[in-house]
Amino acid sequence: SGKRVRWEEREAFVEAQVQFRTTECRRQVNAIQEGFNSVIPSVILPLLTWRELERKACGTAVIDVEELEKNTEYQSGLSKDHPLIVKFWKVVKTFSQADLAALLAFVWGRKRMPVPNSGDHLKIDYLSSRGDNYLPQAHTCFFAVDLPDYSSESVLKEKLLYAIYGCAAIDNDVGNPNGTLYESDEESEAEEAAVESLGVIPGSEVKPEREESESWLVIPLDHGDGEVEVKPTAPRQGGGGGG
Repeated sequence: SGKRVRWEEREAFVEAQVQFRTTECRRQVNAIQEGFNSVIPSVILPLLTWRELERKACGTAVIDVEELEKNTEYQSGLSKDHPLIVKFWKVVKTFSQADLAALLAFVWGRKRMPVPNSGDHLKIDYLSSRGDNYLPQAHTCFFAVDLPDYSSESVLKEKLLYAIYGCAAIDNDVGNPNGTLYESDEESEAEEAAVESLGVIPGSEVKPEREESESWLVIPLDHGDGEVEVKPTAPRQGGGGGG
């Protein structure tokens, strides 16, 4: 249940709220830090800028086609000189950065280049029995794409763009048009209804109740133990309702 705070106690209440909100996730943050330090020792962090750390941990956001081409392996008799591969790289080199990011997301589920020296290589396989009526097939777990035997650059470009923008299954659970993390509006509305049923939502605007000359504020839900300690300040001088 909620606990009411008198107007003259408002400053102490705000201080208690700030203290709680800035420390409520400390346990989770400590766990994240511990996991992060198990991969990247904390002793080397002072040697890196945040940009260098981001690049080493996540790869670069700018996609270099020449570097991607160097990092590619060919299978089923393909080589860099094969007519299909020549067409492929000619098409990819016409792509914008947005197109390239969509291509990477299609073939391995992320929109950044591999981390340097990570051993991750794009793999291209040959679907020689399939032609212009087929789309490329991706294997995100293996950073791989299978290409049908397209007859021209224009057909390859059309099919590849259609695939990378229309056939991406990765992140469909968070890529809804309404911008939510739910697969349907019904799930989103159900979650909102559940929150509202709890009563006062922390952070929302609350209309103060008035009792004679005193103003009241409604305290949000408890801080974990069901109680919030509030030390009263000096009484207000004068009458009238505040807040």
